[in-house]
Amino acid sequence: MLYFILCTYLTGTTLGKRAMNLRVVSADGQKLTILNVVYRETIGRFLCSLSVGIGYIIAGVDREKRGLHDILCDTRVIYAKRVKVIPVYPRYQAPPMPGQPMPGPGQTVVPPMPGYPPQNTQPPREEQPDTAGEENRRDS
Repeated sequence: MLYFILCTYLTGTTLGKRAMNLRVVSADGQKLTILNVVYRETIGRFLCSLSVGIGYIIAGVDREKRGLHDILCDTRVIYAKRVKVIPVYPRYQAPPMPGQPMPGPGQTVVPPMPGYPPQNTQPPREEQPDTAGEENRRDS
């Protein structure tokens, strides 16, 4: 218990919270008091685990994602800092086809499939029915 109390009071985090970029703060944004931290980490956690973990499951139902120990002590667990997102660009991008506009940022050029569009773009000829054979049949 001393580990949780000291780490939360001094830094607002434990090693697990630090790895997940989380921090415990009071609801009004002030620095956590030692009394508040001791109450949260002892009585609050005891009540959460006493009720077969229901105190922790409440965090999934609460709009502010607070567990029972956070509700009792009026604390919040927030993201400590924003994580820098590094965009990933494709390693190779095909050059644009002749007559195609240059792609903008974030757009990729997809080369056309071989044989598409078809080279013969004339509409198919309509075949006329063979009527000569029908005339011969009528005569006989």
